[in-house]
Amino acid sequence: MVDANISSKIEMFVSCRRLANKDTFSKSDPMVTLFLKDGITYRTFQLIDRTEVIDNDLNPNFKKRFVMDYHFERRQELVFKVFDVDSTNLKKMADHDFLGMARTTIGDLISRGKAVLPLTDAQGRKLKRLNSVMIVNCREIGDTSHRCKITFKGDNLPKMDLFGRCDPYLEIYKQTADRKQWLHVKKTEVCKYTYNPRWKQFTITLADLCNNDKKTPLLVKCWDWDKGSSPDYVGHFETTVADLESKQPIAEFHLRKDKDKGKKRPKKRGKIGVQMILYKEHSFLDYIKGGCEVNLSIAIDFTASNGDPRNPRSLHYIGPGHANEYQKAIATIGNILTPYDTDNKYPVYGFGGRVKRTGQVEHCFPLTMNDYDPEVSGVGGVLQAYRSAFNHVLLSGPTYFSEVVATAAAKASATEFSSRGQAYHILLILTDGRFDDERQTVDQIVAASKLPLSIIIVGVGNADFSAMHRLDGDEVRLKSSTGETAFRDIVQFVPFREVKTPELLAKETLAEVPHQFKSYAKLKNTPPLDAKFDLNASEGKLPILVHTPSIHAIQRQPTSYLPDSKNAYTIPTATVTATPGGYAAPAPAPAPAPAPA
Repeated sequence: MVDANISSKIEMFVSCRRLANKDTFSKSDPMVTLFLKDGITYRTFQLIDRTEVIDNDLNPNFKKRFVMDYHFERRQELVFKVFDVDSTNLKKMADHDFLGMARTTIGDLISRGKAVLPLTDAQGRKLKRLNSVMIVNCREIGDTSHRCKITFKGDNLPKMDLFGRCDPYLEIYKQTADRKQWLHVKKTEVCKYTYNPRWKQFTITLADLCNNDKKTPLLVKCWDWDKGSSPDYVGHFETTVADLESKQPIAEFHLRKDKDKGKKRPKKRGKIGVQMILYKEHSFLDYIKGGCEVNLSIAIDFTASNGDPRNPRSLHYIGPGHANEYQKAIATIGNILTPYDTDNKYPVYGFGGRVKRTGQVEHCFPLTMNDYDPEVSGVGGVLQAYRSAFNHVLLSGPTYFSEVVATAAAKASATEFSSRGQAYHILLILTDGRFDDERQTVDQIVAASKLPLSIIIVGVGNADFSAMHRLDGDEVRLKSSTGETAFRDIVQFVPFREVKTPELLAKETLAEVPHQFKSYAKLKNTPPLDAKFDLNASEGKLPILVHTPSIHAIQRQPTSYLPDSKNAYTIPTATVTATPGGYAAPAPAPAPAPAPA
């Protein structure tokens, strides 16, 4: 199932350095505005918020923060614009002098933590002479990672019913910040017919329990449940998380009523014992910010059922101004994952094609035609390798998945996921329909469920995809031919034609990755890497992410293969020519121009 909490709140604090001076008798009065485009909520760039205005300062540190929702499965593009404010009407941008702009994505900022972005003019050209930069510090907020496991027990509770014992339950309340109100937090189950109840353990976030403030007063009320009438009040006690923590392994409290105050010998109403365990449940962002790499591998279907690539009805057809479904899926998903892969290298394989150099039908061959180096650079390299592959491969069959799954699993098993280094792998399979080795594929997936691997299958065309849905173990966990059950669900299937926009394709295909990632980290009982940012890095340079024990410089490369603003895909085109003994060989095409600023 999709984790309902995979989105996170983030905050961004912005500073600028070496801004242009647009005022004659004083310095510029800068303000920053933020625009967002994610293709779903915001299909075009929309104004999100603006900072305060700082008077007479060319190196401002803005106090107001930008707060946004971060979604791993979306490409959330940001534009920061800096203005010298010249009037009281902040909404009328034409009244103010433009000082520069910076473009980035939330994914890029998350992976950096602190980013130094060069300011450009409106056309994306670097500002001359000034070397103006914007510094963005980004972090997750609204911490819900700290949690409590709480177990209540009661001893010697009073007899509350005429013909029975006691049917107790508890209610927990927390006090508001102004200490004027109690807010309901939790209600336990009823323990029937007992003076010594043992309630089930439950887990609650520290944010829900006490607003992440261990000194927030808590009120616990004990009630006796009655069938058909209002419950009877047994008593209460007050405490705090800090108090509970100091009294572990068990904190005990005598139940009281308000009328007991001042009495030397108040009536005995029993006591409640509390066992509490505090722990941190790390978020997906914790691992990404700690330096865990997300590595993408791609496998493409070269079986004959895709149709003759020379025919415009073929799923592999590449014509002038036409991007096929394979290209669209590669461009969309690849660009989402680019910021999280430090080397920007992707292994690309084909399956089900007859490779000319061997004359054999192969079910996991590198599109580079180099068995020792299947990797290409960037999303553009993936698309180029796909186009060029038709010079070397004839469409054939049958369709086998097991070999590409085994190859991805071997790579995942060879990488480390520990306190010393972490990498997680995603295999993207693009296929046109049913496959012919379901038993072997299921066996490979069940074995791979113990590895740092997720498998995304995108079905192109309109074939029967029922077998793909069986691999997606959302409802029924996969079982191997030997009866072994998968440790976790690692497969997500999405039929391409049921997804109307590239942004929704990214959302549907990648939404489960954070949940699958966290399930593996929990299986390994491995926390995020201990990482911090080198705050002494000079401004104007990318920050260095300092790990223990190694150091890696995060380098980002701009990508040009992006969905445009009209939900079409900006993909290089190619012409198709006939080849002896095969379907077609698309000719290489030049890379497209960068997306407009």
